[in-house]
Amino acid sequence: LVADLRKWVSDYGQQSNPVFMRIIEDLSTGSNFEFWADLDPENFVPRPELENSNRKWRNINLLSTLRNVIVFSPVALTWAAISIATSALAKFERENPDAVTNFLQFWQQGFGYLDSFWTLSNVAFFDVGLVVLIITLTFTIGVMSKRAIEFENQEQEQIDIDRSQLILKLKIYIHIQRI
Repeated sequence: LVADLRKWVSDYGQQSNPVFMRIIEDLSTGSNFEFWADLDPENFVPRPELENSNRKWRNINLLSTLRNVIVFSPVALTWAAISIATSALAKFERENPDAVTNFLQFWQQGFGYLDSFWTLSNVAFFDVGLVVLIITLTFTIGVMSKRAIEFENQEQEQIDIDRSQLILKLKIYIHIQRI
């Protein structure tokens, strides 16, 4: 039983739990049996916290933050491009007062006044890329969250099983010692 208690301490990081360490010491030395026999192990066997899930949730939160930061970037890119194209069109019209231009045609063609990066098709291409990235991040975050929850549930179930088995061993030991 003492070996099982020590394994529990090691497996679930309970080295700093003074009550649990005391019962191991008392059972090892055969002292204070009556004290422990009067207590229900359900009340002093700790419920360990999940350890591995914090890192998983940290990564999920990081991806969520990244997605939330870039979610409006397609809109910002498009409006920046509209602003730059509008300014370039105004300059074009000042320098070419007789030219008849359509804004969308100017935005796409540039006519030497608009850098190719800011053309309609190029901005649309980058917008689509950003939207695909946002969709991919959203999907990935969903899958990772589902897996993290499933992992936590399985891990918690195993912890509960191990804890219940240890409590049962303690109860049997106490019962046998009383006989």
